[in-house]
Amino acid sequence: MIENIKLLFHIDESKNLDECILDVCLIIAIFLTGVGSILNMLYGNYYILDLVFLVWWLLVLIFRKTYRWLKPLIYIVLIYIVFPYNWVHSSGISGPLPYYSILLAAVISITTRGKYRRFLHISLMILMIIMIYYDQLRLPELKLLNTVTTSIQLLTMVMMISLLLSALTNLYSKEKEQRNLYDSVVEKQNLEQLACMEYLQNINDQINADKHDFNNHLGIIYGLIDSSDYNQAKNYLEKIISREDYLKSIVNMPYSTIRAMLNYKLTLAQKKGVEVITVTDLPADLSFNEFDLAIILANLIDNAIEALNLVSINKFIDIKLAYEPDYLVVRIRNPYNHTLRLEEGIYLSTKVDSKNHGYGLKNICRLAKEHEGMVKINSDNGIFEAYLALLVEYSDE
Repeated sequence: MIENIKLLFHIDESKNLDECILDVCLIIAIFLTGVGSILNMLYGNYYILDLVFLVWWLLVLIFRKTYRWLKPLIYIVLIYIVFPYNWVHSSGISGPLPYYSILLAAVISITTRGKYRRFLHISLMILMIIMIYYDQLRLPELKLLNTVTTSIQLLTMVMMISLLLSALTNLYSKEKEQRNLYDSVVEKQNLEQLACMEYLQNINDQINADKHDFNNHLGIIYGLIDSSDYNQAKNYLEKIISREDYLKSIVNMPYSTIRAMLNYKLTLAQKKGVEVITVTDLPADLSFNEFDLAIILANLIDNAIEALNLVSINKFIDIKLAYEPDYLVVRIRNPYNHTLRLEEGIYLSTKVDSKNHGYGLKNICRLAKEHEGMVKINSDNGIFEAYLALLVEYSDE
């Protein structure tokens, strides 16, 4: 039963709340307009415009996802055409329609945002005042005092509903954005953890394979030396050593998770022709969340590699990790030659699909805040520099 209702009203858990509510409102509008058209036909009243509205709502329901401009047009038609038309052809201020305006204000609050929402709310209230004044002119039997009292109550309810639901929907949108950010962080962390584990597993597999061949290598080298073929023995050793380059650690530090992540990411960078400069000066007795720092470093290096893909010469990543009293300091520098997008102090993604990207620096700022740290970004002279300081504990006992 519930699934049938969801199908009828186009309710899909993957859609936004405002999209679902708008679909439901369109279905209700079609139903009420259809019923009104039938009743007007039965009683011999004018029904042509009702049928026009019915066709309009049907077309909007069918095509609004294809033509995105239909959504704002819905509210313009609803407020400036449908609402006054039904007001005039009903009992005006003494009928039920003015109280439907409360529902209309609620729908506007939930399904629209920003300046457009404020414009619609103000338009609705101004139009209601005009229609109330028009009722006083066309319906002389209305008492002025009753009209004024009803109008004040009605406009107050519309205003309060608009303000309250607008605040709630803004809060909902903010919480939803935070949930999406959190989900992206968790997904990023899982991917980085899997990549790190895969990197370590590849090393382990290669070590096991080399152990199996080790005696064979020794036998060949011994045979070459025994036959005084020293040059061939040297060349053979160089080939073996070159195969073991992946075992050479770019970064060496007492924190295994960070070490593995840095070696994995920086190895990828080197394979792309990036010069890697590292300075690590971390004591062995720091107490901090290694996994969170690994995620921060992974995001920074990913951003650096992405920027370096657009750089043709002088491609480098300069990484420094150091301990200063009470803080673990991270600094990463890399050149760039694209236009940076800055909004409210946050650098945004320059990818075409920016809504699904640009979470890297947000994740970094969030994690730094959780660890009572700070983030500073510089982008002078074609060099992008990220500087972080994370609060840590140090025990030198």
